[in-house]
Amino acid sequence: MEKLRASSNLRRSLKSLLTRRLSHLSDFTHFNQKRSFQTIFNPIRYYKCLGEANAIHFRHFSSVSTPVQRNPSFSTLNSDDISYFKGLLGEKNVIQDEDRLETVNTDWMHKYKGSSKLLLQPRSTEEVSQILRYCNSRCLAVVPQGGNTGLVGGSVPVFDEIIVNVGSMNNIISFDKVSGILVCEAGCILENLISFLDNQGFVMPLDLGAKGSCQIGGNVSTNAGGLRLVRYGSLHGTVLGLEAVLANGDVLDMLGTLRKDNTGYDLKHLFIGSEGSLGIVTKVSILTPPKLSSVNIAFLACNDYSSCQKLLMEAKRKLGEILSAFEFLDNEAMDLVLHQLDGVRNPLPASVHNFYVLIETTGSTESYDREKLEAFLLSSMEGGLISDGVLAQDINQASSFWRIREGIPEALMKAGAVYKYDLSLPVEKMYDLVDDMRVRLGNLAKVVGYGHLGDGNLHLNISASQYDDKILEQIEPYVYEWTSKHRGSISAEHGLGLMKANKIYYSKSPETQQVEDPRAKKQFDNCIMDLLYGYEKERESQRALKPIAEAPPQSMTSSSASSRKTLSKIACNRLQKELVEWQVNPPSGFKHKVTDNLQRWVIEVNGAPGTLYANETYQLQVDFPEHYPMEAPQVIFLHPAPLHPHIYSNGHICLDILYDSWSPAMTVSSICISILSMLSSSTVKGILPLLFLARNSKLGIWQRPEDNDRYVKNCRNGRSPKETRSQKSGGRGSMYQKGTMNEVTHQRIKTNGIWLHIAEQGTGPLVLLLHGFPELWYSWRHQITFLASHGYHVVAPDLRGCGDSDAPLSPTSYSVMHLVGDIIGLLDHFQQQQAFVVGHDWGAVIGWHLCLFRPDRIKGLINLSVPYFDRNPKAKFVDSVNKMFGDGLYICQFQEPGRAERAFARYDYLTVMKKFLLITQTDNLIAPPGMEIIDYLETPSRLPPWITEEELQVFADKFQESGFTGALNYYRAMDLNWELTAPWQGSKIMVPVKFLVGEKDIGFEANGVRDYVQGDVFRSLVPNLEVVILDAHHFIQQEKPQQVSEEILSFLHKFPAE
Repeated sequence: MEKLRASSNLRRSLKSLLTRRLSHLSDFTHFNQKRSFQTIFNPIRYYKCLGEANAIHFRHFSSVSTPVQRNPSFSTLNSDDISYFKGLLGEKNVIQDEDRLETVNTDWMHKYKGSSKLLLQPRSTEEVSQILRYCNSRCLAVVPQGGNTGLVGGSVPVFDEIIVNVGSMNNIISFDKVSGILVCEAGCILENLISFLDNQGFVMPLDLGAKGSCQIGGNVSTNAGGLRLVRYGSLHGTVLGLEAVLANGDVLDMLGTLRKDNTGYDLKHLFIGSEGSLGIVTKVSILTPPKLSSVNIAFLACNDYSSCQKLLMEAKRKLGEILSAFEFLDNEAMDLVLHQLDGVRNPLPASVHNFYVLIETTGSTESYDREKLEAFLLSSMEGGLISDGVLAQDINQASSFWRIREGIPEALMKAGAVYKYDLSLPVEKMYDLVDDMRVRLGNLAKVVGYGHLGDGNLHLNISASQYDDKILEQIEPYVYEWTSKHRGSISAEHGLGLMKANKIYYSKSPETQQVEDPRAKKQFDNCIMDLLYGYEKERESQRALKPIAEAPPQSMTSSSASSRKTLSKIACNRLQKELVEWQVNPPSGFKHKVTDNLQRWVIEVNGAPGTLYANETYQLQVDFPEHYPMEAPQVIFLHPAPLHPHIYSNGHICLDILYDSWSPAMTVSSICISILSMLSSSTVKGILPLLFLARNSKLGIWQRPEDNDRYVKNCRNGRSPKETRSQKSGGRGSMYQKGTMNEVTHQRIKTNGIWLHIAEQGTGPLVLLLHGFPELWYSWRHQITFLASHGYHVVAPDLRGCGDSDAPLSPTSYSVMHLVGDIIGLLDHFQQQQAFVVGHDWGAVIGWHLCLFRPDRIKGLINLSVPYFDRNPKAKFVDSVNKMFGDGLYICQFQEPGRAERAFARYDYLTVMKKFLLITQTDNLIAPPGMEIIDYLETPSRLPPWITEEELQVFADKFQESGFTGALNYYRAMDLNWELTAPWQGSKIMVPVKFLVGEKDIGFEANGVRDYVQGDVFRSLVPNLEVVILDAHHFIQQEKPQQVSEEILSFLHKFPAE
C-alpha cells in the first residue's frame, strides 16, 4: 500500500509538472512557422540582417587561405558561351547581375566565396543536359547549386565555375496515395513538399531546419539527415529512384517507383551523397509514410550527459515504435538561443540546467501514445534521469520547443564567427569531445554541443567574436584526429564540401578511398563537375582535358615550359601538401605568388632586416620535375638576381642542396630558408674573384668564380654551376665536376605485371637491397653509396605496395610467389643470370624464398634480422601465433583489412614512423586486450643519434602518399604463403648465407629465437651459414650503417671477381 501510495503521489506530481508551465508558455510569441524559417535560412535576408556588427571573413578559393589552385585545363567563359546559353534558356534565365551573383557565390556560412560570372536557371532535364553537354565540350567547369544552404562550402564555386541552379524545376510530377510515393523535380523546396504531403495526409521522411530554402535535389545529393532520421531512416532507404544528368549531358533515368528491384547495380545510391560530383539530380522518387494523428513533444532537463544517454536507452526500450525524434543541447546552446533570438523563452526557467532533451513521439492513437509517454517520463523522473520537464499541450507549444532546437544555428551565426563540425560518434563518446575542446580552447572561444542523440550525430560548434587562425589551429586537425581515434565519421550529414574534401582519410580506409579515387568515377564525370575532389586532390596531376571547341589556355611562361614533362601523381600530391603547409606556416620573408601553374612556383623573397639585403625584394622561380621530390627542383632567381658570391647573373644559385645534396625530405620551404640563410650570412655583397669554386664546409654552400659568360649564356635550366667547365687557361674542367661514379638515380621498371620504383648507383656485379616493414628503398641510403663506391651495381627497389611502386589492392597479390617473381623480373631486366641479395625484415623473407624457389639465380644471400624457419606442417602461421600470443600480437591485428589502417589514421604519419622504426627491446609487440598495437607502442620523446627528423619525414611523406595497405598486405598473405610453400616443406637453403642480427632486436629476444639462431637447427637448415650479432636493434642497417656495410662488403669479397 505504501508503495502504491508513493507511486500515486509521484504521478500526481508529474501531472502537476506537465501543466504548471502553461502560464508562462502562453506568453510565448506566436509566429508563422513558414515565415520564421525563411527568415532564418534565406541567405540573402540573413546576410542583410547581420549588418555591420559581425564582419564577414570570406575565404576566396583563389587566395592563399585555401589550398587549391584553378586547373589551367579548364576554359574561361567568353561572349560566344553567353550567346549560346541565352539562345538555349532565354535571357531571363542567364543571370549576370552582380548583386544576384554576389549571393550565389557566397555560401550560407559566409565562409567561402567564389567568383562565378554566370548563373544558369534551366527549366527542364533537357535544358540541363544541353548545358552540361556544351560545358563538357568546352571544358567549362560547372557547380550545381540548390538552395545554397550547405555548411561545408560544397554549393558555391571554387573559382569561376558556371553555377547551374535547378530551382526553376519545382514541379510535383505525381503522388500515389495508395503507395505514398512522391515523384517531383529536384528544385522543389523541402517545406513546400512537406506542406503538400500534409494536405494529402502524408509526411515527408526528411525534415531540416533549412527546409524553407533547401531543395530536394540538394538534399539527395548531400544525403541530408535531419530531425526524423531516428524514425524514418536515411535517404538511402526512402529514395526509390532518381533522374540525373552526367557531365557529358547523358541522362540517367533511374526514376523507379518500385520497392523491390534486383536487376543489376542500384546506381541511384552512388548519387545519394555524391555532392554533385557525379552529375546533377533532376528528379526524385521518394517513399512517404502516412501522417499519424498523434504527435507529442516533451522538453526535458538532465543534470549530466550520462543521464541523457540513459534516457535515450529508456526511450528506445519503452517508447519503441512511436519514438520519432530524440534531440539534445547543452546549456551553452540554450544560453545562445535565449540571448540571440527574439521571442524565444526557456520552457524550464526555474533553474539553469546542464542539458536539455527534446523528445517527439508520433502514433495513431492519442490516448495510448500520451499515456505511454507519461509513463516513460514518470519512470525516468523516478530514476533520477530527468530533473525537470514539460509536455507540450498544443501545436504552438510544440512549435516553440522545436524553435529552440532549430534556432541554434541562427543564434550561433548572430553571436559572431562560428566553426562548425558535423560528426558521427558512438553515443557514449559524443560529449567527451565537447569537454576536451573546452579544455583545449580555454577562454579563446565558446564551445557548444548539440545534435541528434538518437542517431549519434554531434553538431560541435565553436563560437568566437571573429575568425582567428589561432583558434582554428587549436581545433584542426585535433577534432578530426579525435573523431578518427574513436571510430567516428567527420561528416555525419553535411557532406565534405571544400571544407573536408581532403580530410576523408580520417573516416575512410585506404581501400575504400582507392575505390572512390577519381579515376574510378571517370565514367560519370569528366572532371568539370568534380570540383570537390578534382581541385583538392589535383586529379590525375592536372591532366590535360582537351576541349572540342577550343584549345586549353597556355599557362607556361617560357618556351622551355611547353616541353616540360607533366608532373607525376606523386609529385602533384606532394606539391598539394606543400601548398597546404605553406599557407598554414609560410617561411618568414617569403610570399608565394599564386598562379594557375602547379609545376612552376614564383616566390617573392624579402631580404632579412639587419643584413646586406635588407629592404630588397627578389623573385625566385621554382620549376618542378616530373618525379619531384625524388628529383630536385630547378631554382633560379629571376632578373635582377641578388649580387652575391654564390649567385650567377642569370639567377642560377650555387647551393649544394639543389644538386648533389638534394634529399626527398626537403621541401620548397626548406630551400627558401637555406637561400635566406645564404643571403643573411654573407659579409660581402658582390662577386669573389676566385678562379675555381671553393667549398665552404661551414655553410655547406659553394662559392663561385667571376661570372663565366659562356655558362651564363648557354647553361640549360637546372644545370648545376658546379658542372660548368672553366674557360680559363688550358680549358681544364672544374674540380667539382661529377666524378666517375654515378650518383643515385631513380626509375620505374615493369616486372611481373607491375611497376617497381628502384634507386640504383654504381657499376659492377649486381647487388639487390630488399627492405622490410614499414620501410622503403631509403632504408638502404647508407649502403647504396658505400657498395657502389666499392665497385658494385647496387639496386634498391621499393617493394610492391610501398613507396613509388605499384600497390595491388588484394592481399592475395602479396604472396611469396609474387614477391619472388618481382625480384626475378628485376634480374631479367638487368640481364643478369645471378645477383647478390641483401634482405631485411620482409626483404629477408623474400631472400629466403628466393633461395628456396630459384637458387640458380642467387650468388649469395645476406639477410638481416629475420632468420629462416622451416614450414610447420601442422598449423598455419597466423593460427599458431594467435593461439600463442592472442589477438594483441601485431601480426594478428594486421590480418583484418582496414583495421590497422583505421588505427594508424589516429596519428600523423611521422608519429607512426617513429613508433615502428624506433622500436627497442623494451617495447612489446603484443598489445593488451582491447588495445591496438599502434596505440600501445610509445612515441620516443627524443630521437636516437642514428636517424634525423628529416630522414623520418622521408618515410612519412611516402607512406602518406601510398598509404599503409600495400605494406600491411604482406602480413595478410601469410596463411596463403603457408599453403603455397607446402612443396618446399623440409627444404634447405643451399646458397652461401651471412645472417646479421641486432643483440637488442625485439625479435631476437622473443621465444627462444636467440637460442635458435645460435644453435644447430638453424645451421642444419642453412648449411653454408655465417652468423654475426651486432650491438643494435631491429632496423640494423640504419642504426649501424658502417658496420652493416662493411659486413656486407666482406661477404661479397669472398666471391671471385667477375
